[in-house]
Amino acid sequence: MIVNKKLKLAIILPAHNEEKVLGDVLELLPKKLPGIENIYTIVTDDGSSDNTFSVAKKYADYALRHKINLGAGSATLTGIKFAKLKLKPDIYVTLDSDGQHDPRDISNLIKPIVDRRVAITIGSRMLNAKGMPTIKKITNKMANLITFIFSGIWVSDSQSGFRAYSKDAINLINIKTTGYEYCTEVFSEISNHHLKFIEIPIKVIYSDHSKSKGQSVANSINILIKLITNNLTR
Repeated sequence: MIVNKKLKLAIILPAHNEEKVLGDVLELLPKKLPGIENIYTIVTDDGSSDNTFSVAKKYADYALRHKINLGAGSATLTGIKFAKLKLKPDIYVTLDSDGQHDPRDISNLIKPIVDRRVAITIGSRMLNAKGMPTIKKITNKMANLITFIFSGIWVSDSQSGFRAYSKDAINLINIKTTGYEYCTEVFSEISNHHLKFIEIPIKVIYSDHSKSKGQSVANSINILIKLITNNLTR
């Protein structure tokens, strides 16, 4: 039986124009979890034109801000870098701030890392895709194919923003992209460093607001172009 010390967890949310839902999302995040001693919440406002930053300051432990919109990947990495330098957590969780993720899934997401079975977990919407809009399923499958081409790893939900990382994984992963393509680039890093990961089924809450967010088919093509450019300039 593995005996774990009490761990520190950082929950990181990139946010762009999410003032309507961000407060509710942050309020629903867990205050206690098995094996976790301290939980910190970090929001990166990615150049929002609304009051996202004010909501983040009210509800999150730490509110960071980009003056201009740099992309979901950049906002996520800003939160991760802040946590790494200031908080030194044992586990990092990233999730979207549009309300589509169920915070109760965080417990299942971090358990394999708490138990030291894997370095990374990916929350998969596709392992239980009931209610997922057809266009999002198509976009997801296109992105999965792109991810396989660039990383050699086939997964059911390569674009999920709901993930957990051990501190060792965070120390190894080096992300260069700034937009949604960072989701794919992580798998290249998993392959490069031979990191062990698993997918965990997660619940998705689709509202009119969350349906309007995320990626389109056209954005999948844009991701492909950016990944090709990034690989050519490495």
